[in-house]
Amino acid sequence: MSDTPNLNLPYIAASQAQKHITHNEAIRALDTLVQMGVLTKNLTVAPIGPGEGERHIVGAGASGAWAGQDNSIAAYLDGSWVFHLPREGWLTWIDSSASFYVWGGSSWGALTAAGASETALKFGINATADATNFLVVKSDAVLFSHDDITPGSGSIQHKLNKLAAINSASFLFQDNWSGRAEIGLTGDDDFHFKVSPDGSAWHEALVINKNDGRVTFPSSAYNDGLNTNFLINSDFQINQRVFGGGALAASVYGHDRWKAATGGANYSVSGYTITLASGEIEQIVETDLWSIESFASKIITISLNAPSEDLTVTFGSQSGTIVAGAGRQSVTLNLGVGDVGNLSLKLKRASAGSVSFQRIKLELGEHGGDWIPRNVQEELFLASRYYTKSYEMDTAPGTATSVGSMNFYNNETTSSVGFISFPVTMRVSPTRTIYNPVSGASGSVRTNSANKTVSGGVVGVSGISAIYGSGYTISKTGSFQYTADAEL
Repeated sequence: MSDTPNLNLPYIAASQAQKHITHNEAIRALDTLVQMGVLTKNLTVAPIGPGEGERHIVGAGASGAWAGQDNSIAAYLDGSWVFHLPREGWLTWIDSSASFYVWGGSSWGALTAAGASETALKFGINATADATNFLVVKSDAVLFSHDDITPGSGSIQHKLNKLAAINSASFLFQDNWSGRAEIGLTGDDDFHFKVSPDGSAWHEALVINKNDGRVTFPSSAYNDGLNTNFLINSDFQINQRVFGGGALAASVYGHDRWKAATGGANYSVSGYTITLASGEIEQIVETDLWSIESFASKIITISLNAPSEDLTVTFGSQSGTIVAGAGRQSVTLNLGVGDVGNLSLKLKRASAGSVSFQRIKLELGEHGGDWIPRNVQEELFLASRYYTKSYEMDTAPGTATSVGSMNFYNNETTSSVGFISFPVTMRVSPTRTIYNPVSGASGSVRTNSANKTVSGGVVGVSGISAIYGSGYTISKTGSFQYTADAEL
């Protein structure tokens, strides 16, 4: 073997004459190839008047003195060009582009794993990059500034690009590697601000709608009406009928504002947990109460806490599924042009069997916010627009008790007078039922120590103004209990 295996440097043979020539040839090759730096890499014609030791990478399709030497290292030495074929892994500095290039075996490329492109597979600064985090920086501060070297435009822009709307492009702020705040396009194309106490439960603080720039505050009681829960008694805590749970026939009400849908339902409430054993429950949402002209073509979101199983939810003409899971779960529906007037919200398990959940919310927009309780008096006020009674809250209608009973005066033997006001103005003139406070019987009043039958009366949205019957004693007083039903 007459040459070295890597740089092809000539060996001095035993008993060789003029050894200095071979030695000097090897020294010149080393001078060319060690700590290599070339002026250019794309010239195809040798430059005119090159300096001694000047080096270039020959471009493709070279001609003249460089013909047939594509990609070789050309060095001008002693008045002529000397060429060296590169070996895989050879590295050189390109002065014209101020960059390092490496020979990958078939071409010269910017310094990377295979010399294929100007990108690094991973990069760590004071840290180790990994399969998830290709770029890792450990530093007390990181500065990004506008380009005043090239020079640039004077501006700077940081881009985060995601694949599709359902993906996320965001900044996540952590405390000891656990998420505490996140801003960006998280799961859709609206701009979100979220916070978390533990990295698992997240609360939407602010959402900016991509279509119109409208700002909503899903976790705030103040939201310019956008955070309004259009459901009344959404936690099932108002129970004026004193429904104890169990089976309900179709259209029969249990807790205030909630009734069994077509086919009936069987449900119970324990604390704030509603367990729907079978069937479907329903609440009709009245647009007039919320001063909404129509829900037609609007986007609404129904959300609830901790559904144990998937739930089928229907509002107006549209249906969707709230999937089982911990925390707040929701479904967003795009209502049709025909969804006008009062609309019915219905909930049932997506498959056979029972399902439990808590605190239902129906709101405008594409995002389900936290469930925010109303003051109990406010909730009762809203519920009483549809159903009210004279009894104490936990006393079932028809109970024999004088607590909460109303008094009247007999002006004739067939009627009594004395206006009895309802606690709120009701939706329409209600269907009223009169109960005897002593016997608990319906259709009966107590007057002059006797039970008297009620045959009719006068009732309006504000109260009861007259009760008709027979056998009343003129100028005597009486008493009764009542319920007033103005449900949809």
